[in-house]
Amino acid sequence: MSEDVRGHDGDPQFLTADVPESAGADDRLVTLLFYDYRDDRTVKKTVDLTAGRVVRTESATGVQPQPAGPEAREALRVPLNSPVGDGVRQDFRAATGGSLLDDRKPRVQRLTYDTPPSRSEELADRAGAHRCVRLFTRVAGGPWIDTRQFVIDLSDRTAHRLP
Repeated sequence: MSEDVRGHDGDPQFLTADVPESAGADDRLVTLLFYDYRDDRTVKKTVDLTAGRVVRTESATGVQPQPAGPEAREALRVPLNSPVGDGVRQDFRAATGGSLLDDRKPRVQRLTYDTPPSRSEELADRAGAHRCVRLFTRVAGGPWIDTRQFVIDLSDRTAHRLP
């Protein structure tokens, strides 16, 4: 069994699909990348579209590919449902006059977070082993909302403020 970013059983979180450059006209290979939150594992599947089958599956822990859009949306919910997100909620309300749940949804850019051990002892054991991301949030057509100080651990659904 696998689990996606929202905790749904059955499928790992889809991240991206890529057609390898070496694929020839007769080779219809696609590489699919997933993240399985149940095992904190990145899964890479190579699919032969002509044959209609998976030809190779690889998985690894400690590998953190770029987060997908659904992960960014979930990551934004984590600090907003936590006391550490009070400032983010206030900034958004000041910028829009409304809440984060109104029509002017935030635009979220995301990056994985690999913790330098000297930066945060609390996060040093998580990064790489857990799915940790940082967000850069902007009001659609408006100002940036400062979320740079947060690292969101999507594996255990916690928000951490950097020192």
